[in-house]
Amino acid sequence: TLAILNGVDLLSGIARSVMLGQLSSQRCGAGVLKKFTMWLFVIMGTAVDGLVLNVTGQDSHLRTFILLGWCLTEAISIAENGKAMGLDVPPVFYAVLEKLRKAAGLSNPQTDERLAAKALELAKRAEPTDVEA
Repeated sequence: TLAILNGVDLLSGIARSVMLGQLSSQRCGAGVLKKFTMWLFVIMGTAVDGLVLNVTGQDSHLRTFILLGWCLTEAISIAENGKAMGLDVPPVFYAVLEKLRKAAGLSNPQTDERLAAKALELAKRAEPTDVEA
């Protein structure tokens, strides 16, 4: 799901840039690097999940929270790209994404550090025992 949303967001971002006359290889490259970094977080979450599982016998679900957060971020970005291009984003779709963004404590879909911190906080809540590094 995240890979599909990455691709759709990248294509919608390029379309937005073309329509607004802002297409640049530097901005496109930065977008690709952000997507690559998202996957580094997923890999890190997978590694931490494995470590926690080996040490405690319980899954921390960190990878799941990271994936959910990034999927939400990508969906918001796609909706924002559509709005910027003048598309009528279904109000319910955008309203739900906005509620989810606010519930996750995100002020901006590009706030990667806060997203990662929120994922860690949610993982700690889901885990009945404290796991410290």
